[in-house]
Amino acid sequence: MKKVFSLLLTAALCLSLAACAPQEEAQAKAFDLDTLPQTLLDSGAFTDPDDMVPPMDATVRFDTLDASSVTDSALYSSTYLAELIAVLVMKDEDSAKTAVTVLEDYVSATIEAEKTYRPDEVSKLESAIVEQRGNTVLLVVAADTQAAQTALDSWG
Repeated sequence: MKKVFSLLLTAALCLSLAACAPQEEAQAKAFDLDTLPQTLLDSGAFTDPDDMVPPMDATVRFDTLDASSVTDSALYSSTYLAELIAVLVMKDEDSAKTAVTVLEDYVSATIEAEKTYRPDEVSKLESAIVEQRGNTVLLVVAADTQAAQTALDSWG
């Protein structure tokens, strides 16, 4: 009887933990164009945050992205380093999934280009953060990815 009770209790615990996971993920705060970039810039993750060009339309940089699926965006980019912050607000979650693929392809292509021209920048690109939350997508390429991740975790 004790074994049966233990098995039932274990099964109930496993089910309760599994049931909570999607809710926690769904409750993750969507990326914000107004506060998140500044939080990341203030994190110490970037070599020269003052050099980061103020926000511009991110669809200009990511030309393979379907601009009609982007409802809003912000791109902060270094003028001389591979460092950048891109926040994309997509029309729906499916568009956001596509945007993740576009950003991952961008990072891969940039790694190949930088190997020849600026090999010191490759490690930043190799540790880039690409993340989706709902219909929003984030790309961060920073000198200190751990500091950027810590700022991102504390932000939302």
